Amino acid sequence: MRNFHVERLDAAEIDGVRRCLDAVCDGPFFDDWEFGTLMGVTRQEMSRVRDAWPGTPTATSSEDALQMQRVAVGNALGNLLGYPLTNVETASLRDKWGVDRSLLGSIHDRLYGRSPEP
Repeated sequence: MRNFHVERLDAAEIDGVRRCLDAVCDGPFFDDWEFGTLMGVTRQEMSRVRDAWPGTPTATSSEDALQMQRVAVGNALGNLLGYPLTNVETASLRDKWGVDRSLLGSIHDRLYGRSPEP
């Protein structure tokens, strides 16, 4: 099980993750037919993670909920960072959703324990 350190994020980073989850849930970036494959969770599960963020969403057990949160958040950040978005989509991500792709890698690394705490 990978480490997952929400407590390492500052308030701006927590808000940044929430904005990423908003964009993934409600934006035009990922088609329904590939959403589950890319994200590892359904769009409905991603919405539950977003609605509970930074808390843990409801699930059948606390372990399932934490695992769903880790998978959903990690894949949302990773796909927004690495998925081949068009220039128009990248501008929309920045302007409409308030997500700066250049910051996603450092947030991901702090969240998963790959970079030092602030």
